[in-house]
Amino acid sequence: MMGVAEAMSLGVSLGIDPAVLAGIISTSTGRCWSSDTYNPYPGVLPNAPAACGYSGGFATVLMLKDLGLATEAVRHAKQPGWLDGKYLSDSITSWASRRLHTPAPVTIDCRAPFPGCRMSCH
Repeated sequence: MMGVAEAMSLGVSLGIDPAVLAGIISTSTGRCWSSDTYNPYPGVLPNAPAACGYSGGFATVLMLKDLGLATEAVRHAKQPGWLDGKYLSDSITSWASRRLHTPAPVTIDCRAPFPGCRMSCH
């Protein structure tokens, strides 16, 4: 996900249309779940979290239920576990109400260009 986010941010900052770049990535060796199903760049895929302002939602609440079941199983088995039910619940409930942030913009330092680079960074 991070690699796709950085590639999309870099490509768009260089003037490439996000939908075109996503298509190129998804039909090349960069193709992965993050590129063709949940692309992290806004406006590329209509059902990805990026299209909804990165808001949390039902999936986060469902995750809380599943992790709660796992925590109960650990307690029932009397196994030591690093998950504390109260801490876990508070953390996920807090995340469910937040908006996730977009990746930071990528900047290019052209003081040390790559050999053969034809990009004008001025």
